[in-house]
Amino acid sequence: MRFHEKTGPVGRGTTSGATERIRRERRGSIDLYARKKLAEKYTVYQCKRENKFGASKIKAAVNTFLEGNWVERTGLLVLCTKEDLRSTSRTNALETRRTLLGARGIGLRPWDASELNIQLKDHARIVDDFFGRA
Repeated sequence: MRFHEKTGPVGRGTTSGATERIRRERRGSIDLYARKKLAEKYTVYQCKRENKFGASKIKAAVNTFLEGNWVERTGLLVLCTKEDLRSTSRTNALETRRTLLGARGIGLRPWDASELNIQLKDHARIVDDFFGRA
């Protein structure tokens, strides 16, 4: 939650940078939802700490989200995983799901191990708080 407050992936282009709401949620297959003040839609985070998070699991994760009750309120789905999502099959699955979500006005942003490393590089205190020193 502190990471979202610092980076603010929701509400880009709005006049306010203040976070209105950040909550944890375990219903409708989302782990966290957040939005900026004045933003209409939420960014929802689905975190998958699973091994072998391949194309079928990507498809299942997005389908489960679409079956939940957050679809109408969501502007961006961030799919977080410890796996590397750069393989051809995973990239194809993400692009197919991106098209499906896009038809409903929802963006898809994958945060795999590489992206999380980039995102957290400048936030050592958050990393230390959650993972400790190596």
